[in-house]
Amino acid sequence: MVPHFIRKHNYEKYKQKLVDEGILLTEVNDADKADIGAGRLFHVTCSVLANPLAPNGTNVCSKQNSSSKFPRTNAEKLAHCGCVNDALYEVSVEQFCERMKLFGSMKYLNALRILKDVRYLKTGRLLLRHLCSSSSSLPAYIVLEMVEMLVCIHMEGAAERGDEELWRNLLLLTNKVPHFLKPTVLLLLKSCCPVNIMPKLPSNLMLRPVVITALLANYVRSGKVSLFQALLAKETGYDLFKNDQLLRVLALHTNAHSAVSSTYLDYLSGRSITLLDDNIWHFNSIIR
Repeated sequence: MVPHFIRKHNYEKYKQKLVDEGILLTEVNDADKADIGAGRLFHVTCSVLANPLAPNGTNVCSKQNSSSKFPRTNAEKLAHCGCVNDALYEVSVEQFCERMKLFGSMKYLNALRILKDVRYLKTGRLLLRHLCSSSSSLPAYIVLEMVEMLVCIHMEGAAERGDEELWRNLLLLTNKVPHFLKPTVLLLLKSCCPVNIMPKLPSNLMLRPVVITALLANYVRSGKVSLFQALLAKETGYDLFKNDQLLRVLALHTNAHSAVSSTYLDYLSGRSITLLDDNIWHFNSIIR
């Protein structure tokens, strides 16, 4: 019991350090947790952004007509920085990340999260390779985001042979990750490989919903429906319907593994839910 509280204390100290540096919010309510996906603390910037398209450094918030020129969606932000349709144009990876500082002070962190959000996985892979080759020691929150990008690549079925080297490089980077985050990072990396068992999940596992999502997606992709069913039954607090990414994986693999549909329907039968508009297509694909 004592080690549990020590790890929790260390985690709180580390989280406060990130808060002090402006990387994390101090409080996230339950509604926000659902919106940002599986309870992740998320990055925000409190600085006032300047519009590079406006003359004389006009502040984008100062005039309504200038605000319309400023990129609003994540895809627009990426295009503004040189990434269009998952390809970089006339910019290097480092130049692209430097430009992304316009939308958040932590350029690599912000770039990884926005690329992952719009599923620009080719550019995400380029950024992973760039970071792995440029430094043998990166902040833990960057390593975690890099691992989540690789997990996203696998979940979307976009893995390539060269990703094995990325996986090994990321594994080396975990040596510098704080002890209390290491189980999370290692389990996420494990989900990028064939998993034939249900790994033990510590009771105090950080980012537990993120890890569960990655493992469930792994089981679906490899057709291990019994493991998928067992983990879903064990993790009673996990809400399948709030994870669009996992629903998409289920929809893509339901034809190959018909048991996925019956498992999904069993899960539905025990709950009263309201499906979001974004999830209707996935729902119909799974149950039809």
